[in-house]
Amino acid sequence: LLLQAEYAFVFVKSDDAAVLYDKAIDKAAENGITQDLAIAYERAGLFNFAQGNASKASQLYGQAHDVYLQWGARGKADYLRLRSPF
Repeated sequence: LLLQAEYAFVFVKSDDAAVLYDKAIDKAAENGITQDLAIAYERAGLFNFAQGNASKASQLYGQAHDVYLQWGARGKADYLRLRSPF
């Protein structure tokens, strides 16, 4: 699902991408796949930022940060915090 969302994002199918990012987040959370959840939140945040929705993007980026910390990826969480476009 995440790869499908990325494909839709790259090929400017915004409505499809939005739905697919949401599904990727839901499925990763449902299955307890922390690393996929963190990446899906981050990529969905970047997608929303590119779409001009900075509020939602910031929220998703914050969730990505938290899940990266849960995963134990402190370096990546710090990178998001320091390099956030918000």
